[in-house]
Order: sequence, then C-alpha cells, then structure tokens
Amino acid sequence: RILSDEHPIFGDSNAILLSEPIRKYILGREVVASGGAAHLGNRPSLGQSAGGTLQKSTIARPWSVAFNLDAIGESNDEDGLLDPAPKKITHFKEEVYEGLYDTELKLRVDDFVLPLPIQTGRADRARRLRLLSGAHILKKPAGACEDAFFVADDALGVADGVGCMVQFASYGVNAAAYAADLMKQALVALGQGGDAAAGVDGRPVDERAASALKSAEANVMSYGASTITVMVMEGALVGIASLGDSGFMQLRKTPRGMVVVNRTDEQQHSWNCPYQLTRLPPSLISRLRQVNLDTADDAEKFVFEVEEGDLLLLFSDGLRDNMHDHEIQHLVDCCLPPTFADLAGLPEHATPPDVVARALALAAQERSMDPTAKVPFVE
Repeated sequence: RILSDEHPIFGDSNAILLSEPIRKYILGREVVASGGAAHLGNRPSLGQSAGGTLQKSTIARPWSVAFNLDAIGESNDEDGLLDPAPKKITHFKEEVYEGLYDTELKLRVDDFVLPLPIQTGRADRARRLRLLSGAHILKKPAGACEDAFFVADDALGVADGVGCMVQFASYGVNAAAYAADLMKQALVALGQGGDAAAGVDGRPVDERAASALKSAEANVMSYGASTITVMVMEGALVGIASLGDSGFMQLRKTPRGMVVVNRTDEQQHSWNCPYQLTRLPPSLISRLRQVNLDTADDAEKFVFEVEEGDLLLLFSDGLRDNMHDHEIQHLVDCCLPPTFADLAGLPEHATPPDVVARALALAAQERSMDPTAKVPFVE
C-alpha cells in the first residue's frame, strides 16, 4: 500500500475530511492573526505512521471521511443550509475574538472526532506527535509585569512573580526579574547538557519537569518570589511539575466540542496564599523573625497521556481565578485545531497557538475587571 504524503496518516491509511460545507465555511472566514496565555496543540506530522480509526457518533450531523482517498461517506448538509456569515458573539468583548472563528465552527465540526489511538501502536503514535506552541502576556497599566514564560520544542513553562514583594525593593528584591530568571534557568536545564535534558538517566517525564524546576531554583540569581509550572513532553506523555496556583489544563475534542480531560491542582497554605519559590537577600533574612520557605521539593508532579488535537494550557492564577471551564471551552471551540485544518486540506487556516492564548488572557482580564462577574475566585 502506498500512502500519500499530502494528507495526514493514521495507522496504515491516509485520512481527510470530505465535507464541502465545512471547507466553504473555513474558506469563507477571514482569519485575522493576532498575538495569544500559553497554548500547546498536538498534531500529526505528515508522512509518518500512527494507529487509529476515524470515529462517527450516532447523531446525524454532517460527516465524511476518506481512507486512502476513497470516500466512505458524504456530507448530509446541503449547500447553504448553514449560513456561513459570522454570528454576533456577546459573551466577551469583540477584541477577545480577534483571529478566532465564530460559534458556527463548533456546529460545523460537531460529530467529528479524531482517530482513537491503537494501544499496540503507541510507539508509532508517539513518534509523530509534536507541539505547536504560543504564549501571551498582558502587561500592567503601570509597573513591571511579574509574569514570565518559556517555550521550547518539547516543553513549556510559566512563572507568576509575587507582586507584593515590591515592598522589599530597597533590598534588591525584584519579583519580575526573579520569575524571568526562573524561566531562563528551567529552559537551560532542559536543553542539551542540562540537568533535565532528554535521555539523562532515563528518568520519567515528570521527573524531568521536576528536575528543571529544581535546577531553576538552584541557579537563579535574582531575588524575589514566584509560583512556577513546568511541562515536558516525551512521545505521547506530558510530565508536569507545579508549585503554587499556576497550573496546567488538557482539553480534547469530543463530538460536542472541547472538554477538559486533565488538570493540575493548586497548592495553597491558606486561601489566596499559594506555595511559591522564594529567594531573599541575606540582609533581608536577618531582619525577619522566622523564615519558612517552600522549595522545589514541595512541587507536585503529574503525568498525562496526550493525543492528536489535544489543547494543552499552562497559565498563571489569573486564568484559573477568573474563567470557568465552560467559558474556556466556549473560546477554544471558536478555534480550528491544526489537526482538523490538516484533515480538511486547509492547514494554513488553523488558529495559531498565540491567538488562542491571547483570547484566553483577554477574556480572563475582562472578567477580572467586571464587578458583576461571578468568577471562581469569589465563589
């Protein structure tokens, strides 16, 4: 059997979507590229092999799949049945949706699900997974932004500096610099020759993430305090090490949109008092009566399996505190995942990761400034 390199490959077959209404909808939308909190999407590399079969639910919605370019179904949607014109969205301000599709995208792809992995083909599936990453930070109207991040081919990190440390600025404490330094050192640890580099001692993926976090704590030079989350991907597994109330969320496409399948838990000593890494100058420590500091050893570790099309989010507490799951799902359902864009033969129309991140960050900011909003932080 000869496979085409022009189409995604699942198992021993090519796979494409043959739904003209979906293609017309995508092509009829003008995707505006903008900037985007940390988003990572998985998709198969073309020309490589992986296990799986395309699934169709029993609900009668438009669907069509081709294996080896032989159609086994036709769309039951007639041209013009669904209006391709953009719909007015009122959930958030208009700027949140810049670069996204409207809510009709979810209706168009309802009932489409990606191939289920074949357990015996896990090694092949792992080889073809890769990360597409982007990030977005919202600066403060005044003063330094204490948030920081890093992105790499197989890893992502986020740190949220503790703003109240500004009261110790005269001692040389700078939470923004500390958070940025943590991200720099974690990335160095994950690179070639680093303490958490791939292949070192054959350690599990969550141990690599924890090692990167610990290396960052040990090698940082700035003074400050910060929460931190580091994620590392190896094949079909992601390992996370997280300290404090920054975190990780994994969403997956179902016949009725994206749903949360995994997440990390926040660590708090008490309400609104999260665990955090802290480095203080000796001159300040000598003035404190008692110093009990959290360390990298207090970080929690997680391992989750990932599949094609999964959306992986790393974020500071600004997202967790201000956005409910259904609001996050609403926004990501307005995004076209790279895998679905590939299957439709329109890879250039996928929603860029940084656009997704920007939308989530702006939505969280909007909720935080709305005195009438019922946000998780106050519930």
